[in-house]
Amino acid sequence: MGNTAGLPFTIDGNALNSTSRLNYEAHSSWNIAVQSLDSGDPQLSVCEKFPDHRYCALSNDGCLKNGGNFCKLNYEKRRSYTVSVRATDNGNPPQSSDASISISLNDVNDLPRDFKLSSRTVKENATIGTKIGRFTATDEDMFQTLAFSLVDSDGGRFAIDSAGYLSKAKDTDYETNKAHKIIVTGGRQRNSTIKRQQSFPDNAPKVNENTATNKIVGTLQALDHDEVQTWTFSLDDDANGKFTAGSQVTCHNITNIPGVKTMCTTLLQVSGELDFEASPSEDILVRVTDTSGLFRRAAVPGHDTRC
Repeated sequence: MGNTAGLPFTIDGNALNSTSRLNYEAHSSWNIAVQSLDSGDPQLSVCEKFPDHRYCALSNDGCLKNGGNFCKLNYEKRRSYTVSVRATDNGNPPQSSDASISISLNDVNDLPRDFKLSSRTVKENATIGTKIGRFTATDEDMFQTLAFSLVDSDGGRFAIDSAGYLSKAKDTDYETNKAHKIIVTGGRQRNSTIKRQQSFPDNAPKVNENTATNKIVGTLQALDHDEVQTWTFSLDDDANGKFTAGSQVTCHNITNIPGVKTMCTTLLQVSGELDFEASPSEDILVRVTDTSGLFRRAAVPGHDTRC
């Protein structure tokens, strides 16, 4: 419950308790607004008014972090509002007057969002300068140009060009290190940047042609910096029915990866015929969704091995 000034109530857990003795003759009813906020990222909330629906104040944190539909006031969607105000005196009888007020929004520089990388795998023996994928982000503001740079290039192993392409800058060895992590910043100016840590495995997964249906190809893994998160896995692109994500998902808390508190895994299985001569490689697109409906997608390239 938000501002409780003047209200004889408090919330303890999921219980609404009174903080002082209530007197029906002195005050027979109160109007309160209760907000429930979850622990996800981004945080989502619901607000209920009792007994009527006249007032409710919501946190603006979700808007500042995520923009778009998370904002109650968004210049890019609606630039002005008109409200009606009534002023009533305490005379006998009371007199009132109404007025319409136009409220114009000021445009501000929004943060770029939806940070994505088109591909995140590269062969260990790929030549220096090989392009791995391209970084993209969205911006609600018009006529903005986004730039990307590496904050941590993992010892100079990777580089980003002016067009946002991530490329290999040093030799990599699968047997020495199967995955590398970098930190990338994308934005327009110093006070308007976003940072996200990405993992880039060196080699694509492999599976033999003519592999039997339901054969396990590998394990899909999702990491989250929130605790006690439950994710579901699905394939937005299953290579024309050749692969499927398992329905059994295992999630547990971990502490050995900086900034990560939950790891969820499921099995990737063969569900259709694989033919090397017809298609020597297959790409799939994995979607990972949390309980509030928020999701991330990642492309997983693969190789069909002749057998």
